[in-house]
Amino acid sequence: MNSEFFTRLEKAAMEISRKQQYQPTSNSTNNSSDSCFVVTATYGTPYAPEVMKYRYFRDEYLTKNILGRKFISHYYRFGPIAASYIKKHPNVKKVMASILGNLANYLPNEK
Repeated sequence: MNSEFFTRLEKAAMEISRKQQYQPTSNSTNNSSDSCFVVTATYGTPYAPEVMKYRYFRDEYLTKNILGRKFISHYYRFGPIAASYIKKHPNVKKVMASILGNLANYLPNEK
């Protein structure tokens, strides 16, 4: 992937964001699958082990500090856009599955 691709993707995301900014239904995160947009779109189900692992990480680690909450806030804004793109592009879905799957190996397991 080249920088032009990412520039176009970022530009499209910003344009969509300006037209219709996503607003979560509540300020706190919950355990619903709709708050794990990218991982769910990548694996196709909110019950995939990777989705569960990312959800656990969000709930147990990211929500408990200011930087994590900032990340979640930005993710709610851009996550639906990225998820929509991933769903429509099988090759991107494969790349994301590889990236997210490898990254999930470093996340803590549920207790």
